[in-house]
Amino acid sequence: MTALTGNLLGAKALLEEAIEEAENAGAGWFIAFAKVALADVRRQQENPADAESLLQEVLDWGAGPVAGGDRVTFYRRLADDPLIRAAAPEIDS
Repeated sequence: MTALTGNLLGAKALLEEAIEEAENAGAGWFIAFAKVALADVRRQQENPADAESLLQEVLDWGAGPVAGGDRVTFYRRLADDPLIRAAAPEIDS
């Protein structure tokens, strides 16, 4: 991934494009995945408020009926994971 090479601006642009394409396609899981990756890039760019906002969007979406219906989704599990909570303590569930 572009972010791994230190090209955070390139990674940000690619992820924003991926989110837009996924939104146009109505691909919720791909939107969520790209937003989590973009949040990490924004955190690395020392923009924690934007990172937190994106993660909260994913958590909110993951708690909704479209994400998982009656099953426990991957993102719901992340929300309950103590390691994830320690990494993002400012996000309340």
